Amino acid sequence: MPLASSAQQPLAQGLGRHEGTDAESGIRYVRISMNGALTKPTDPPITTHPAAEPNEQLPTLVGECSVTPQGKAHFDLFLNAGGVADPGFVPPWKPTAAHPVQPPPQKTMLTLEFLGYRKVKPVARQFEKLRSAPGEFRYLSPGIHSANLEEINFYFLYLRALPTLRASNQDFAVDFAVTDWLNQLAKEPLCGNFHF
Repeated sequence: MPLASSAQQPLAQGLGRHEGTDAESGIRYVRISMNGALTKPTDPPITTHPAAEPNEQLPTLVGECSVTPQGKAHFDLFLNAGGVADPGFVPPWKPTAAHPVQPPPQKTMLTLEFLGYRKVKPVARQFEKLRSAPGEFRYLSPGIHSANLEEINFYFLYLRALPTLRASNQDFAVDFAVTDWLNQLAKEPLCGNFHF
């Protein structure tokens, strides 16, 4: 995956920023990542970003804003439960002679809980398992291959009021304290079309 330009910089503890331009598609992007923590459904929500030890890959939540050369903006949400190397920007699928038809996404359901001063009913939503990075999940936007009815930014209002996101399935539960992450996304010029 060639990049025309790429720059990565750490932000506050547990937060990172990576921006670049995909050489093949010309898509400009910025990825804001945040460390999380493995948890149990009965644990209280986390309120800070854990710091990773050297060579440790903590659970990660990534918000990716991208803009095509034609000016079309897009937002993707990625998460993992740890032990996964960041796949970086994943360009849109393009047909090849060997694979003229796009394979359908490998789907899984994750339960999203919004934790804070009050209780809100959890929601189960479809995520795509990335083939290029086993253990990495991307929220499936509404469409032909998705049962989700809302874009992920629908839930930003919940996250502003209830600032810990807990994502879980039968194999794991992870918590992310999202306030600083949302604030950083709101500062990014490429994310200007979305309301954080």
